[in-house]
Amino acid sequence: MKSMRLSALPTVVLFVLPVAQAFAIDAAQIIFSNNQLTVINAAGIERKVKQGDFIQPGERLITPPGVMSQLRLPDGTLLGARPGTDLKLETIVGTLKNVLVLNEGNVRVINVESQKGPKPLPTDIVSPVSTLQLKAGDGESIHIKAEPGGKPVVDPGTYNRLQFGVATMHNAQGDLPLAPLQSGYVRGANASPSGIAALPTNIATTRLAVTPAAPRATTAIGASIPAGQRIPGTISVSPFTSQMTIPSIDMTRSISSPATALATAPATINSTPLVRPTLTPSPITTMSTLSPVRLTPPPPPPPPIAPITTTKRLLLTR
Repeated sequence: MKSMRLSALPTVVLFVLPVAQAFAIDAAQIIFSNNQLTVINAAGIERKVKQGDFIQPGERLITPPGVMSQLRLPDGTLLGARPGTDLKLETIVGTLKNVLVLNEGNVRVINVESQKGPKPLPTDIVSPVSTLQLKAGDGESIHIKAEPGGKPVVDPGTYNRLQFGVATMHNAQGDLPLAPLQSGYVRGANASPSGIAALPTNIATTRLAVTPAAPRATTAIGASIPAGQRIPGTISVSPFTSQMTIPSIDMTRSISSPATALATAPATINSTPLVRPTLTPSPITTMSTLSPVRLTPPPPPPPPIAPITTTKRLLLTR
């Protein structure tokens, strides 16, 4: 009997371990992507990933032209990467803050405490010339590289915008605290961050633009999915803008902004969208309502006719 019990123990342990690991995911998950993405690990090995896959700490995410993605970090922080973005998840596990390295492109981070789930950590978005220190709220960082030869569409450097919350634009030359709906710009590492009235209106004509696809309902970070479908818990955004909303967020628990800030004051990369998608409504079929008709049961059948018995009598005479 003892040998039977000992032989059964390894089987139980092997069965329990995967279940325990499923509840402790120390990686970022792709919660939306309109196409395949490229991930490069520390050894320089590339692989293709899609919606539902995981990206490990220290790996780089590359979004090809026309491809957008959404990620959820282990602490619940949400981020969206536009096309042409090169983003490294430098530190996302086991520290007091998330550190993202933005080599190029545009990334938007929302680290607001929700009613359900863990409390998101502060996040630093590090570009080659500055760092956006987002303590809590909704912030966006865009880094445009200088193009060799010719006049650039947008001045190179890092552009930041705070939708709401608390954030500071920082580099070795100084700090620029950002107020809600305020933008900042720094040309290079030797320049101090300075406030600007708005992001450049032609910034969407850079590699950050989305290639229009077939007419579909747009719901998640500007990427198109079939009409009628919805991915819960995702960031919503219109093409050529950064209008993102997060459902089920109690912002009063972590910051003082009103709970309707996300819906009422969206941040935009381009104040005038280059393309306004028009959804063609499906034809509406009018159905007339018929009043119910009372049906009367048929009358019962007549009773059967009783057979008539005829009796004949014979008279016998003598």
